[in-house]
Amino acid sequence: MTGRIVTKEDVENVLITISEAHGRGEIDTHHYLNYKAMVLFCAFTRQRPLATIARFTVGQLREAVRMEQPVVDVLPWQDKIRMQHYCPLHPQVVEAILPC
Repeated sequence: MTGRIVTKEDVENVLITISEAHGRGEIDTHHYLNYKAMVLFCAFTRQRPLATIARFTVGQLREAVRMEQPVVDVLPWQDKIRMQHYCPLHPQVVEAILPC
């Protein structure tokens, strides 16, 4: 196995750590919601964090969560291999993005 594989337990541990930090007052609610949404988005979509996710706009995410079947339209300049594609959003991701 490679060290790049992220397991369900890894994601759960990150979410627990974020929640505990919020509970201790180390991060405010705004950051807690943003971190949680980002972790879930990364985990469910498997998009590349620096090559793709960092290039998304707020407008793209807002448009995606308003759709009946939420998808992000990943534009060619946002993708590592320069290929436009749709990235479907899991309901948990939509739920996490809405408060942000």
